[in-house]
Amino acid sequence: MKLKFDPSLDYQHAAVSAIADLFEGQATGTVETETGATITDGLIQTEHGLGNAITLSQNQVLENLKTVQDANDVSSDGNIDALDFSVEMETGTGKTYVYLRSAFELSARYGFKKFIIVVPSVAIREGVLKSLEVMGEHFRSLYDAMPFNFDVYDSKHPSRVRQFAGGQHLQFLVMNIQAFIRDAGDGETSGNVIYRDSDKMGGRPIDFLAKSNPFVFIDEPQRMDTENAAAAIKRLNPAAIFRYSATHKDTRNLIYRLGPVEAFERQLVKRIEVDSVGADDRSSDPYVKFLKADHTASPIKAQIEIFKMAAGGPKRSKLTVKKGDTLFQKSRENPAYADLMIGDISAQPGEEKLHFQNGLKLSLHEEMGGAADDVAKLMIERAVEHHLRKERDMQGRGIKVLTLFFLDRVADYRLYGEDGTTSLGPVGKWFEEAYSSLVEKHYSDMATFSAEAVHDGYFSKDGKGRAKDTSGSTQADEDTYSLIMKDKERLLDPKVPLRFIFSHSALAEGWDNPNVFQICVLQAVGSTMRRRQQIGRGLRLPVNTDGERVKDQSVNRLVVVSNEDYQSFAKTLQSEYEGQSGVKFGEVARDAFAKMIRAVDGEDEALGVDGSNAVWEKLREQSYLDNKGVVDTDNFRPDDITFEFELPGFEDIAKPVKDELTRYLISRHVRPTKDRKTLEFRKQVHMGEDFKALWEKISQKTRYRVEFSTEDLIEKAVERIKGMERITPLVISAEKVSMSVEHSGVAASGVLDRKVSTSRRTGKLPDILSQLQRETELTRSTLAEILKQCGKLDEFIGNPQTFILHAAREIQGALHGLMIDGIQYEKIDGAHYEMARFEQEAEKGITRYLNRLYEVKNKDRSLYDFVEYDSEVERDFAEALDLNEHVKFFCKLPGWFTVDTPVGPYNPDWSFVTKRHDKLFFIRETKSTLERGKRRQQENQKTDCGKKHFDTLGEDYAVVTELAEVDF
Repeated sequence: MKLKFDPSLDYQHAAVSAIADLFEGQATGTVETETGATITDGLIQTEHGLGNAITLSQNQVLENLKTVQDANDVSSDGNIDALDFSVEMETGTGKTYVYLRSAFELSARYGFKKFIIVVPSVAIREGVLKSLEVMGEHFRSLYDAMPFNFDVYDSKHPSRVRQFAGGQHLQFLVMNIQAFIRDAGDGETSGNVIYRDSDKMGGRPIDFLAKSNPFVFIDEPQRMDTENAAAAIKRLNPAAIFRYSATHKDTRNLIYRLGPVEAFERQLVKRIEVDSVGADDRSSDPYVKFLKADHTASPIKAQIEIFKMAAGGPKRSKLTVKKGDTLFQKSRENPAYADLMIGDISAQPGEEKLHFQNGLKLSLHEEMGGAADDVAKLMIERAVEHHLRKERDMQGRGIKVLTLFFLDRVADYRLYGEDGTTSLGPVGKWFEEAYSSLVEKHYSDMATFSAEAVHDGYFSKDGKGRAKDTSGSTQADEDTYSLIMKDKERLLDPKVPLRFIFSHSALAEGWDNPNVFQICVLQAVGSTMRRRQQIGRGLRLPVNTDGERVKDQSVNRLVVVSNEDYQSFAKTLQSEYEGQSGVKFGEVARDAFAKMIRAVDGEDEALGVDGSNAVWEKLREQSYLDNKGVVDTDNFRPDDITFEFELPGFEDIAKPVKDELTRYLISRHVRPTKDRKTLEFRKQVHMGEDFKALWEKISQKTRYRVEFSTEDLIEKAVERIKGMERITPLVISAEKVSMSVEHSGVAASGVLDRKVSTSRRTGKLPDILSQLQRETELTRSTLAEILKQCGKLDEFIGNPQTFILHAAREIQGALHGLMIDGIQYEKIDGAHYEMARFEQEAEKGITRYLNRLYEVKNKDRSLYDFVEYDSEVERDFAEALDLNEHVKFFCKLPGWFTVDTPVGPYNPDWSFVTKRHDKLFFIRETKSTLERGKRRQQENQKTDCGKKHFDTLGEDYAVVTELAEVDF
């Protein structure tokens, strides 16, 4: 199977442009600097090979930075100490794709060729190398077959850095930070090969890299946030540094942000469901769980969990104990603990033990009396059941389902005998028992493979070839990572039996197989593996057997089976998001409603900052917010069907304000599995005359063609190029720096002088027609005519690359507008959306979340007993259709009912039938405003195409905000 990548995702485009636009004005062609050096297409010749050469001054980059930050709505500090920038992208949204494509974009625009990717671990390194391998063909197709090479830095083969430094094509070098950070200050005596002189190479490897003046992409920089790491990266002599992470600790010159809330809201990742499994509190048992030990305390102390007597009876409680404590007293005289006393506490990290005077002992996170085995068995059974149910749902869709189990110890899954034989540990046995039982009782149609064939473990091995517990960042993990990364596509093949993957630490990071739909966390609640790490392994959108991403939200749900209750899981996850990202779930800024539209004297106007502040104060008065702006979930309960939201003085915008407040709740994105509702299919309605008549009218498929004249395109493009801001000639900067000699090498210690001047071009101008043709796919003759008529070729001569970039954007804008205006739809003979698909899906079971469902009152009017909605506007529209006496039938059109458009598939909202004298059929799209300027451009383009599609079918289509706007 070959993975496919969508080059048109707007958020990825924005992230790539944020990088490339920083260097707008960079010289291309051949230019000579004031110092006499010659720069050709972004490169300069050095004694070690070729190096990137930025011709812009730091002030010019600062101006570009401000423009980029304004475009992406991120804050600006107003100054720049170094070319060191940050990009924040939530896990699963494609940050590796973005930084690799950014390198291609920088090379295509400006000619830069040297890129080093620094990673913190073997896992991430293997992931990057796999991405370079599988994305290569995709990038070549986007960038006119641009040649490129990639390699990994290997201290056993240091001479490879010569190839990197001397290569004339685009070059990637992937490096572990450990390869050049350890003992870096010891110079010639350093244990790192990268700092050693080599007669064979004619220098040190680090010198070849530094002279190439590379752009450095740092993947997960928070993992390398030390002084030694910063010093090591500085020795690479970066032209610029770009830091990519979802969880920055130090955000330097942020240029783009795609946070977790937006990722969930834009459906770029799977939704999360939590299936909580726990034992009843059996207070008569002496339950004890060893949570942690404090070796710094005197005397040494431990934290445990027991049943402590309270007013309403025994309750689980956490408390601190020391040697000699009796649990009878600590539990407030719970008789279950009458004979238990703490004998000793071993607190040495990695060897923690809690000893009782009666000879019992517990290891860290171990428990007794808490039915741990029974809980684990049920968790495994629930995970297997979720998996089999999902596999059944995915039949015929070409989507393989994977489930991931996280373990505390390898021995829980697999045992190794002294004679080299292996056998299943308790977890492995429980899995096979659960799988076999469920298949036999309920999923016999899914029994393609045996229980033994569908599961395996990925663990690091010791010298005898036996799996062992590791931290996930050791040399011993390397083979494990390599194996599973190389198996990435194979694991997505439905013909390959493996579906259930057991891991200790090997998959804690870096592994990004997109088809993980279930994660079972068999690790102790006190495990150091964070919730965000756990769910991160399953957030990516799945792919089908054609290698295409699946964007159906009814499919894209990640079930986390946990031994925590839902509230605890969600609370812990929320605190991690807040601690790592600065994301404040529930905290509403005073200007959060500034862009909301309100009618004033018959005109639609944005609320603005003052209006937003007034709404914020009213929300606080109504106790929906506290004094800090945090949503009060005791008073704001959008999931409660009895909840009535009131906003005196702002009744006209109460619904969008309620939608906005709901976005701030983590419960919108993380739900307990018990909140699922399987919709009841109304077969009699499906077979009724009203639905049949409606479906006959709207089920016809169409295809589109675009008609516009070349003359119109030239005219529109010329008009847009003439309207561009004038592009000034590029400038060249020169810096005089002082140098210091350290044990580790020569480094720049300060700027003594800087000079900026207009460049003196000595080479040929770039082939503007070829570059514009690559960007727009128009003919050379059409592009030549546009350039002749625009009257701006003097700007091209003064600053070629910037002119090409802006001209390409304007030509594409003109082309896109004409395509939408000139689009024509025609029916495809014999091609219809199948009505039977409704019943087929219902047989599998259609599950949705209760908090986003409207219960239909008139059951004979709709296909299901509930209708899913995404906003208060949609919910009210569903209710209006349900209660209107003239509406005979209505339904929300399913996600698979799409109209092809030049800007992607379009899924209309509503179809319904009314009857007064004659039957009338309607298709309506619901929006929060009718003012086109207040909606995203792509929304307008899709609805414009939708109207032309339904016009071709002769059906009534329009955009509305409420049912009252429909004339029937």
